[in-house]
Amino acid sequence: MTIDVDRLSLERLEDVLSDLPKEKLANILARLADMSAANMQAIAAAVGKQKPSLQRAAARRSADERASSLLAEIEDIASEFNEYGGGPREDEERVCGFCRDLQRPIEKQAVSPDIRAQAIESILEQVVQGNSGLDDLLTETAFCAAKTRDDWRSVIEKLEPLASRKDSGYHRNMVMHLYLDKLGDEETYLRMRQAHLRFGSDYYDLVQYWKKNGNHQKAMEVAREGLKMGEGRLDELRVFLEGARERRGGRRVGSPTTCHNSRGLHLERLSWKLVVVCSRP
Repeated sequence: MTIDVDRLSLERLEDVLSDLPKEKLANILARLADMSAANMQAIAAAVGKQKPSLQRAAARRSADERASSLLAEIEDIASEFNEYGGGPREDEERVCGFCRDLQRPIEKQAVSPDIRAQAIESILEQVVQGNSGLDDLLTETAFCAAKTRDDWRSVIEKLEPLASRKDSGYHRNMVMHLYLDKLGDEETYLRMRQAHLRFGSDYYDLVQYWKKNGNHQKAMEVAREGLKMGEGRLDELRVFLEGARERRGGRRVGSPTTCHNSRGLHLERLSWKLVVVCSRP
């Protein structure tokens, strides 16, 4: 390649140098440094300034490689568990350790966004299959990888097939709260919540939303409706209305010892938040 030195600008020189192989560029710098002490000092100073960023880049590459290896191990075990509906205890402990080791660099922001996106994608694919017995652990790890709004959108997109199943109240509650808490999408939360009011815990969840937003009248209306229409555990609704009665004065809201509706059903309140305890060696 022939270069017109007289017409060469600094910008053009940078373009030319950036196209050179690393070995050739190193050879050019070494020859320039050998030409004079001033060149040597200038090159040494430039390299010294770049050293911290180069070290950070090398550390991130190393962390990404380690994270990719851990993801492959997690996916292999989870895939096998999904195929057979579970697996050996020792493999369960191994995957728990892999997930814990993956979460550490993610929490320290030591891995790249691409690795976090890969973790969300590959791990939640195993969760959607739903036959591994590892869903809580895997979901917790995927949630750990979600740091930005785009990450949380990816999480929601992966979980929505589970949330749309008729019998999947747990994942539906999880997704609607991700819309609310992670994306601030109150409209979608309300649409989903109001479309799925069955148990006392569903009504109480909506009560808490209105209460948090300062609409106590709406919260009381939802609580009263829940006492009439809700199935299962109604304790929280009753306690909320009793508290409102005491603050405002008025009649009691039924018997405080009654905690089931007329259908005699009982269901503990579900929470979408995950608590995973791994066995430690």
